[in-house]
Amino acid sequence: MRPAATAPLPALARRWAVLSVGITFLVTGVAASINAGIGVASWQVFETGLAAVTGAPLGWVLLVESVAVLLLAWLALGIRPGPATVLLALAGGPAIDLLTDLIPHPTGFGPALAMLVVSSTMIGVGIGLYVPAELGPSAQDSLFVGLYRRLGIRPGVAKFTTDVVLVVAGWLLGGQVGVGTVVVTVLIPPLIELVMPWGHRLAGTVGPDVAEGVEGVVGPGTRRTPSRPTRGR
Repeated sequence: MRPAATAPLPALARRWAVLSVGITFLVTGVAASINAGIGVASWQVFETGLAAVTGAPLGWVLLVESVAVLLLAWLALGIRPGPATVLLALAGGPAIDLLTDLIPHPTGFGPALAMLVVSSTMIGVGIGLYVPAELGPSAQDSLFVGLYRRLGIRPGVAKFTTDVVLVVAGWLLGGQVGVGTVVVTVLIPPLIELVMPWGHRLAGTVGPDVAEGVEGVVGPGTRRTPSRPTRGR
């Protein structure tokens, strides 16, 4: 069950508020992870690999990749773009560029690793908040969102599996892989899964019961009974 397209204004404002907080965490975390400088995330590994093989500028690779992934998620997995998809596509990059100029660069491996852990936590929290707002995922996030909704698997499993496939494929294509790549790939998926139930609770939307003891929210004041664990999930 999804929130109705004609949601009352207070309910829609609530979802936009959660989305705004989530995106703020997300873009700040991405900028800080870039400045940490010890490895790129899964999609960046794949993108740099494609650029290395095709010889195309990274900007064109990003554009073609985003369109292709959005179409794949929409046509094969049923995830339609939403207003947040457009917002992230148009404003996400410039916001990250601005923040990379404001966030200091760490000196030494220890501070860089600490920054990466903090930034990865922010990314996980950000995705775990903005996706439950049900206003559309980013091009990259649409793939894991489509997988967990269509296949009924846990969001963390869908995200981790997607990231591992991207890292391996990108590495085989000649993409950039570093210590930070491992940290980001391992740390972000469980954080998304931990935060998502609270994101649904705050946004007033319905989502999978993925955190022990947190019930899915059907609406203000109405709770859904958590489903029984399914073997193999």
